[in-house]
Amino acid sequence: QAALLDDAHEDRQLVQAVHWIIPYFGRVTCTLILFTAQSVGPSFTATEDTMLTGSCLCGAVAYEADAPLERIVHCHCQTCRKTHGTAFSSVTAVPRENFRWTRGADRLGAIESSPGKFRRFCTQCGSHIMAERVAQPVVLLRLGCLDTPVTDRPQIHIWRSDAAPWYD
Repeated sequence: QAALLDDAHEDRQLVQAVHWIIPYFGRVTCTLILFTAQSVGPSFTATEDTMLTGSCLCGAVAYEADAPLERIVHCHCQTCRKTHGTAFSSVTAVPRENFRWTRGADRLGAIESSPGKFRRFCTQCGSHIMAERVAQPVVLLRLGCLDTPVTDRPQIHIWRSDAAPWYD
């Protein structure tokens, strides 16, 4: 069952989880489909330049990632909803080796929202900027803090089984 998985699936490099909502005899069921890195699928880029930049609300913390924007994911898990005070959190994964803080690393706070997963935020304004599992090869950028213009559309909604009942 998708609802029984922890949120580790959202930042694995080789596996992407996708929830499909399927009506079944008047009830809504949730199906989890796994795509491996070898799966054929679209690749999306934010701009011709592959440098992604972002910052917090007050501008004290900033980052850059030398990586294309490949997949936009909306996560509806309860942890993301409570962390961001929204119906879902919009994220994209980038290689850890291509991510760097350019300003304000000393102003970062973190909360370990599940074992080994750290959500990094600005201690001055509270913006949640990124999340990471230290042993994973990718970090998750919170798209609300992305400064690079993005015209691509989200491709995946995950944890729909955990979605806010008032959203849709």
